[in-house]
Amino acid sequence: MHATKSVQLKPSTSALTDRFGFSYTRVGKLRFALPARLEIPQQANPTVIHLISKWNEKRRARRRKRHGGLYSDANGYPLDMNSDSVETIQRVREFTMTTPERLNGLCEAVRYISSAGIPGDVVECGVWKGGSMMAVAEMLKQFGDTHRELYLFDTYEGMPAPTDEDVSLVGQSASERLQQELAVDPSTLWCESPLDEVRHHMAKTGYPTDRTHFVKGMVEDTIPENAPQEIALLRLDTDWYESTLHEMNHLFPRLVDGGVLIIDDYGHWQGARQAVDEYLAEHNIAIMLNRLDYTGRIGIRHAGVHQVRNLQGHPGQRAQAA
Repeated sequence: MHATKSVQLKPSTSALTDRFGFSYTRVGKLRFALPARLEIPQQANPTVIHLISKWNEKRRARRRKRHGGLYSDANGYPLDMNSDSVETIQRVREFTMTTPERLNGLCEAVRYISSAGIPGDVVECGVWKGGSMMAVAEMLKQFGDTHRELYLFDTYEGMPAPTDEDVSLVGQSASERLQQELAVDPSTLWCESPLDEVRHHMAKTGYPTDRTHFVKGMVEDTIPENAPQEIALLRLDTDWYESTLHEMNHLFPRLVDGGVLIIDDYGHWQGARQAVDEYLAEHNIAIMLNRLDYTGRIGIRHAGVHQVRNLQGHPGQRAQAA
């Protein structure tokens, strides 16, 4: 009988990516093939989606660092990002599921409204733990622009029920996924973060508490009554069709000339995209929504007259002031 020889496998510090997009990791003489990007399963819950997104983010960072050093560090922050934005992002990352790309866009939006002197307050619908508004508060403090009122609209008890329009980019119904999770855990609440917890997180920024307003409840019940008349920066992150359409109907008209609109879920949730597109089409408004990452979009409202064209490029009806 032969004795079994133990073999110690030493993981390699290098990996290769072939022309077909597979990343190969060597362990001893073994070579494992891993996809360069993991796909999000249709039945994935929000936690799994978040973990896979983080995995893909780190793989992209390592890959780009090997090929040209486009990233400054293993955390994946591009060298062209402003250092104050990176520092702010690092401080708030544990309080948000938003990617660095979207957080950077938010930080740069604050830089823009402050440097350009865009009047108005900051409104966020869909707060979770407050990470995004924490970033806003910290950036405003850096620029000495603490006269603005901050409005945080949320149920602070988890997300309301989705509707039939709320389908993910991979075709999964949000309602079906919620029912599946409730069957496993009846106490399931998506994106729940109590008001006291968010208030505590915001207090860490040192932004004036008398200018920070927490509005609890469904946006359909709290907007427009509790919203400011002039908005410089509007960030919508309630995911679903009905809430997003309500926000667009009542808040977009209050976004000032030169104000910034950020839609967090335009790419991932079809309902959010449909709500924004329907509103813009109904009011014949042309606005450029630039891609921050696979789901986030950002645009600036201009009060000038824009000409809406159809898909063939022929002049259409002139749009009203956006």
